[in-house]
Amino acid sequence: MNIGLFQMAQVAAGVSTAAPLFMLTFQSIQSGNIEQALAFGVIGVVAFFLPGFLMKRLYARAVAFKDRIVTRITSSVRSIVTAPFTGKSDAVDNDGAQPASESENSD
Repeated sequence: MNIGLFQMAQVAAGVSTAAPLFMLTFQSIQSGNIEQALAFGVIGVVAFFLPGFLMKRLYARAVAFKDRIVTRITSSVRSIVTAPFTGKSDAVDNDGAQPASESENSD
């Protein structure tokens, strides 16, 4: 099993969030208050997994955003670099019409 830094950060965030709740759970069990222990246990489990879930969601959005930016920049650079070699002239107007030749202008 290969655990990377991102997974270790998820576990650390979950443990640091849920550990106080688990301590309250064990203290409630020792004092005999089972309902309170159950409530703290459920909240502790949610608190353990919620930071990892949120980190995955944010990381996925950041990666998708980076991929979109890189794709746009790459396509822009590619079109700039390959434009001189495509054989298209720069004489085409913005509306796509070719400029009038000198023989048509002499009338």
